[in-house]
Amino acid sequence: MKSLLIHISSVLKSMKPFSRLHGFTVIELLIVITIIGILASLLTPTIQSSLEHAKAAKCLGNLHQVGTDVLSYIADPMNNNKFPPFFDVSASELTPLTSLSNYGLTLATLTCPSDPKPDPKYGSYLWNAVPDTDDAASMKRYGRSGRVTIISKISKLQLATDGHYGATAGFPHPGNSFNVLWADGHVTVSNALISTIH
Repeated sequence: MKSLLIHISSVLKSMKPFSRLHGFTVIELLIVITIIGILASLLTPTIQSSLEHAKAAKCLGNLHQVGTDVLSYIADPMNNNKFPPFFDVSASELTPLTSLSNYGLTLATLTCPSDPKPDPKYGSYLWNAVPDTDDAASMKRYGRSGRVTIISKISKLQLATDGHYGATAGFPHPGNSFNVLWADGHVTVSNALISTIH
């Protein structure tokens, strides 16, 4: 037993003490930083695309809520089955927001997160003028809210789309798509705006 202890003791004495581990070398750090940079550059477009798709989905949801508010306005017996007035036709400053605020519409709902410069009165949507007249065929009486009955195919009438008041085109979402609210309240995603919104 004594010889075993002497042997173990001699082995332990012959062993070098554990050397302290050194940190990364400059080259190793540069390689790690380069790899992180490459991964970040690969992920950035994917993350950006995901954010843009999320904004487009939020815009679509907002437009659907606008449609619900429009239908609530039409269904109100006080409004005689008419579309809400959407445009400034007098000193009363009628806008979608002022017309529909009693039905739940807010400026936040009228604002699309993809819109770089939302209009403070009209939000982020381009509105069709046809429902704002009581003679859709001739547009002679523009500025008067029209009854739903003047529209022959209400599900085929674009009520609003991504864009700005007075503009002729909207701002596209990923895939060059646009959100469209139809007069019957349903919303769709279209890859091209119809040349005329009415």
